[in-house]
Amino acid sequence: MKARFFASFRVAGIHLLCGILLMALFALWIFLVWFPYPYYKISNGAILFLILMAVDVVTGPVLTFVLYSPEKSRFKWGVDIALIASIQLSALVYGVGSIASSRPIYLAFEGNRFRVVTVADVPKDQLGAAPQEYSRIGIGGPQLLGVKLINPGDEGFIESMVQALNGNHPAFRPERWVSYASQKNDVRKALRPLSDLPSESDIAGRLERIKKTTGLDESELGFLPLVQDAKTDWVVVVGRKDALPVAYWNVDGWGGRR
Repeated sequence: MKARFFASFRVAGIHLLCGILLMALFALWIFLVWFPYPYYKISNGAILFLILMAVDVVTGPVLTFVLYSPEKSRFKWGVDIALIASIQLSALVYGVGSIASSRPIYLAFEGNRFRVVTVADVPKDQLGAAPQEYSRIGIGGPQLLGVKLINPGDEGFIESMVQALNGNHPAFRPERWVSYASQKNDVRKALRPLSDLPSESDIAGRLERIKKTTGLDESELGFLPLVQDAKTDWVVVVGRKDALPVAYWNVDGWGGRR
C-alpha cells in the first residue's frame, strides 16, 4: 500500500509539472496577446485563466494519483491514460473556448468614451455588414476601432437609442464600424483634460511615469472613460497629437457625466 502511494504520488507529480508547463505556455498567449493590460482586469481574463488552470491542471494529476498502480498491466494503464487524457483535453478545449469567446477584439471610440468589444458582443451573422478589413475576427489581440454614430436628427436615431439601452451598443454593430484613423480628429475634440479626474487618483505620480516612458506632459494628454458592461471605473489616457492611447488608469473618469 505504501509503495503504491509513493509510486502514484511520483507519477501524479510528473503529470502536475507537465500541466503547469503547458499552462505557462497558454498564459503567455492569453496575457500577452488576448488579454494584455488592462484587459485581463477589465474583461476578467485573469479569473477565467485561473479557473481553467484550477480545473485542467488539478483534474489530470488527481485522476492519475487515484488510478495509477505499478501492479497494473500496460493495457489497463493505457486505458486509464486514455481516459484521463480525454477528460483533461475536454476540459482544456472547453476552457480555452470560453476564454476565446470572452476575449476583447476592439477598443472602440464611441463618441465620448472608449468601449471594450469582445467576441461575444458581436453577432457573427452581422459581420458581413462591416467594412472588408473588419469582416473577420482574427486570433490576435484587441485593436483600435472607430464607431459611426447617428445624430439626434438622423433617421433611425430613436431605434439606435433603444438598442443601446437594451445592451446592443453602436460599437457592437458591425455596420457602424469605421477605421480609428478616420476618427482621430473626433477623438481629439472629445478628450477631457486630466484635471477633470478625481484628485485622489494620484495624477502626479501617474503623469511622472507617463512622462518617463513617452516624454509627454499633462498639456499634451487627455482622457476618455473606458467601459465594458457594468465596469465604468477606468479611463484611457490619450496623446493629443496622434490621438493614440498611452496609458490606462483604474479611476472613475465620468465626474457626473455620462
